[in-house]
Amino acid sequence: LLGRMGYLGLVWADTAKQAGHALVMFGLLQWKAGGLHGRLRGVLLPLGVAATAMAATVAAVQWALGRVIAPGLGADLALLAAGGGAGVAVYAALLWHMGWPEVRRILGALRRRGG
Repeated sequence: LLGRMGYLGLVWADTAKQAGHALVMFGLLQWKAGGLHGRLRGVLLPLGVAATAMAATVAAVQWALGRVIAPGLGADLALLAAGGGAGVAVYAALLWHMGWPEVRRILGALRRRGG
């Protein structure tokens, strides 16, 4: 795809690879662990809500900053840091609010390390 589509072809190829890996992992989960037994909706719905909010936050931050800073490498790094940081913060805050134990465990470990 690189020849015909340029670097966008790499993005599509990586997306296809990741989707294939997800399908293989889902198949292995069904085979080895007997599946999720209806728990998929309870997992995917909150994660989908948090991921959508994260994506909207990243897009909003990048749109707002992109209008006020001059293009260039520094601007790209600032957009990446600000958008990515805000997106991660929103994602973690939503999962924390939803009571996900993994997020509480990670943030607790970070607090202990930070003093």
